[in-house]
Amino acid sequence: MNNYVAVDVDGTLVTSNISFLFGKYLYKRKMLSLFSALWMSSLYFLHQAGLISLKTLHKTIFSSLFKGKSLQLFEQEAEELFSQATPFRPEVIKELKMRKEKGERIVLLSASPDFLVRIIAKILSVPEWYGTEYLVDAQGNFSDLGQIMTGEEKASVVKRECQEHLVAITDSKQDLPLVLLADEVLLVAPSYAFRRKVRHKGWKRLG
Repeated sequence: MNNYVAVDVDGTLVTSNISFLFGKYLYKRKMLSLFSALWMSSLYFLHQAGLISLKTLHKTIFSSLFKGKSLQLFEQEAEELFSQATPFRPEVIKELKMRKEKGERIVLLSASPDFLVRIIAKILSVPEWYGTEYLVDAQGNFSDLGQIMTGEEKASVVKRECQEHLVAITDSKQDLPLVLLADEVLLVAPSYAFRRKVRHKGWKRLG
């Protein structure tokens, strides 16, 4: 049976969170004020510390930065950023290249906005990807939030789509609902707390 390879993006495929990288880029491009950049960064770190939910993080940033604005504008900026300077993890890129050559099915999963995930997938020629849905209206402007790609939602995607041997590649304890479904797990730069939590599982480390 062929493999279905579910790959986390933020911190796994890419060394950092692609939403955070995009925010820094918008600030450098003067599309984001210093106050807004600091405020959004503080929200991100509050989420990382477990003090606000992923849903709250997305709802707050979507309403303040994206709602009513052009998807095309942000896509152009994201393509400019990621086509030139995406800090991919070389060990993960090597692993995916090997698996693609074997004909394995690779799927990118990320809690970041879907238009950012789509660009990363395009760069790597990966046809299947899922991110948090940033919905647009008939005029091509951001209108609302759709499905937020939590760890639980990643697991739901896999349950719905995967009929193969499941390989999960991740760095994060947030993806536990996904990795607990997997037949094979590869951990990438996991935190000490995550390593301790799953040390009895015997999961392999990549790199």
